[in-house]
Amino acid sequence: MNPAPNSTWGEVVAPPTDSKAAAVQRKVRRRRLFAKQFVLLGWIILGMAAVTVAAIPFATGIITLPFGNSFTLSEEAKAKAPPCPPSGTPVALSQVKVSVYNGSSRNGLAKETAERLKTFGVGIESIGNASESYAGSARITTGKAGITKAYSLSRALPDSEVRIDLSKKDRIKVLLGEQFQGALSKEILGGSELGSYPEPSEKCSKLD
Repeated sequence: MNPAPNSTWGEVVAPPTDSKAAAVQRKVRRRRLFAKQFVLLGWIILGMAAVTVAAIPFATGIITLPFGNSFTLSEEAKAKAPPCPPSGTPVALSQVKVSVYNGSSRNGLAKETAERLKTFGVGIESIGNASESYAGSARITTGKAGITKAYSLSRALPDSEVRIDLSKKDRIKVLLGEQFQGALSKEILGGSELGSYPEPSEKCSKLD
């Protein structure tokens, strides 16, 4: 019997290994390891996202936890939510003074709106173009002390919304947007009254 190639007499030569099969096994192991790492990474990212979402209300001040276990709305959060309409009857619009700004692309909208509001006795403090554009109808901004007057005014501005600005007291600003269809006037109403306050929003915030 002749010795195996590259061997000498008396040596035990191991049979050649199947290098291709071993390579396949290594590739399978690497794939399994990668799959486990991918799943683990996915759970880590998901957990971080959940923590971030849960922390947003606290970071932005929407929810504060001063003491104990009760959650309370912060003043900033109340300002972001629309305030609930006040109780009682609206005030006469002759007691209301307002600044009107055009946040739409239509020329002369602020002036036209101011002229219609004047028919109710509203005092116009200033008219102009806004530094910001507004896609909505009309946004009425005031401080806590001006809520009653702001909601009284909103009856003459269809589809308007009232917002709180903590930096204001009772001054009222009206921002007109692209969807604004025009203010009411005494001529348009034809002798009818403006009516009561609008229905409160489900997300409105009751101010102290």
